[in-house]
Amino acid sequence: MKKRVWILIFLIIFLINSCAAYYEETNPVIEYKITNPEKEETAIESPPIDESPPTPINPQSPSIPQERNYARGRIVVGFEYPIKNEADATTLINSYGLEIIDYYETMNMASVKVLVGKESEYVDKLSKDPKIKWAELDYIAQIA
Repeated sequence: MKKRVWILIFLIIFLINSCAAYYEETNPVIEYKITNPEKEETAIESPPIDESPPTPINPQSPSIPQERNYARGRIVVGFEYPIKNEADATTLINSYGLEIIDYYETMNMASVKVLVGKESEYVDKLSKDPKIKWAELDYIAQIA
């Protein structure tokens, strides 16, 4: 019994050290070398930290869209426990007269085709079904 505990402790320590070494390899620390011509020694310092307060976002700014962009004619739906595969999801969605575009089994969710302009109505309608965990517009994310 004691031998198994020691082996388990050794494996845990080994895994922690392996993860730490991998993290250091994949996330290198950036160092800046600053030399002072008056002194012969070289110092290593961290980059300067900007301590100024963040600039507030103006909601009226033209660079920020006033309306969130979402895919027209498509919503995203997450299913509750009884729905556990694509066949069950398809049956449920077809009962609303809709069609599944893509089913993501690992997340138990689907992209659903709806009438263009009726996306919000279908989100409200499907959200009320107890077999559906959530329903949302399929928002388009943009990296600024």
